[in-house]
Amino acid sequence: MKRIKSIGIILFAFLIISQFFSFASQADEVAEVGQDLDSQFLNKIVLCRNVQENEPVFQTNAFRTWDDKAVAWISFNYQSEEPFMLTWEWIDPTGRIYHVGEIEMEPGNYPDYRSWYWISIWEHHAARLLGDWQVKVYIDEHQVAFEEFSIE
Repeated sequence: MKRIKSIGIILFAFLIISQFFSFASQADEVAEVGQDLDSQFLNKIVLCRNVQENEPVFQTNAFRTWDDKAVAWISFNYQSEEPFMLTWEWIDPTGRIYHVGEIEMEPGNYPDYRSWYWISIWEHHAARLLGDWQVKVYIDEHQVAFEEFSIE
């Protein structure tokens, strides 16, 4: 009887240890995915319903079909001697690119620069695409941000 209890305790300990290493390896995978972003340029990304005086207002990751728009606002640092592009890639719940918004920027030094782009929701096709969305933001070819949001 003592031998059965000992085996049970050993198996239980093995199970706990194996679960710990499983979670640790999953955390490493998430960190590796995040390293794909060139976030050295990004200060902050915010999803919101509007922007006033260059600042995001009504911050949310859950938009409704009656909201006017979904805005992806960013603050970044960048310096370039050549013109460069800011690009927002909006991905619908099916995984398709819904819209790509671009802003061409002049050469220069952009410390703590704020910019934003949006998709319209109310009375637009986005209001019929309910579910989980994504937005990716690029500075030239560098992906600097990724956010998930929903339209319900």
